Amino acid sequence: MNNYFDIIIIGGGIAGCIAAMHLHSFYKILVIEKPENTNVLHGETLVASSKRIFSELGIDIDEIMQNPLVGKPTIGMQSYWGTPHPIMQDSIQNPEGHGWSINKNNFVNELQKTTSKRGITIIRENIISVFEESQQWALITKTKEGFENNYQAKFIIDASGRRSLMAQKMNIQRLKKDQLIGIHGCIHIPTIKELSTIYTVENGWWYITKLPNNKHLISFFTDSDLCDKKLTKDGDFFKNYFLAEKDLMKILEIKAEIIQYEFLGTKASHSSYLTFPIESNWIAIGDACLTFDPLSSQGMFNALAMAAQYSKLIIKSNVVHTLSEDIKNAFIAECNRIAENIWSHYEYHHYIYYRMEKRWPNQLFWNRRHYLK
Repeated sequence: MNNYFDIIIIGGGIAGCIAAMHLHSFYKILVIEKPENTNVLHGETLVASSKRIFSELGIDIDEIMQNPLVGKPTIGMQSYWGTPHPIMQDSIQNPEGHGWSINKNNFVNELQKTTSKRGITIIRENIISVFEESQQWALITKTKEGFENNYQAKFIIDASGRRSLMAQKMNIQRLKKDQLIGIHGCIHIPTIKELSTIYTVENGWWYITKLPNNKHLISFFTDSDLCDKKLTKDGDFFKNYFLAEKDLMKILEIKAEIIQYEFLGTKASHSSYLTFPIESNWIAIGDACLTFDPLSSQGMFNALAMAAQYSKLIIKSNVVHTLSEDIKNAFIAECNRIAENIWSHYEYHHYIYYRMEKRWPNQLFWNRRHYLK
């Protein structure tokens, strides 16, 4: 393989694949994914408006979702947020239709297959170092078997998720808005309701949703400094903590003993942003640039939207090959404008939604979120 590329995309997840498919007709692309995905990717929601982004690329998302192990339509949500009574959100009321509850591992695998079928090279190697050399990027990688490879590119797109590989390598600061974590488990109870459920408590909130495999994801979101450390590591402790929420058990109609249960561990869920996510020869997209509270259900959509928007700007400006400083500066300014607009819109709505829960104003978890920072 010729190891020189126009653009190298770090990360073969949702954002990386969307960017690659937008760009491959115009540039020589390489996608570098980790050899093994050691992280369990919990069930997530793909909102209905995502369909437009896939359609632009000629991808029939409904066809992908026909595989029951990839995703299932979301019927709606019952929310106990700010009130002991349910607020119902029915997907029928959405003019764009229903979204999907997905098995993210399986969904990403399908997206990678589609990307590869379009002639885009995806390799699975660990990136050891990234550095600038003679006005281009040089990357050293290591295969699963321990062999080192060298790659060069004019431009890098960091789609590596929350690990933000480029920011790490270049010592760029990521600013955290909060300390939110998600603690996750998987259960199977035949009688549980089909609707997803959000339920608030004094020190956080619960989210329960049905997964494509007919099991249910149970997630508890709280701040890392506010919960018993056993909750983040001990599966039985977490299960019993869940079962102790008696009112929630009634809402979910859980009457039988939980027989099938799997503890999925703890995952960072804080909101954050990179201080310098864009230069004239690299950009960060998706979670590598901005991360969102899972309450917003916007993490995947914004990753998709950023990948599409930034890719179109790359093509339009030809920033990869241009020597014009004016074009480079205009590219940086426009990308920054997009990221800042996304963040300010998210931050305001995050504040508004958390302010709706007024039952525990003196509890630190809620008090922290009742002020717009």
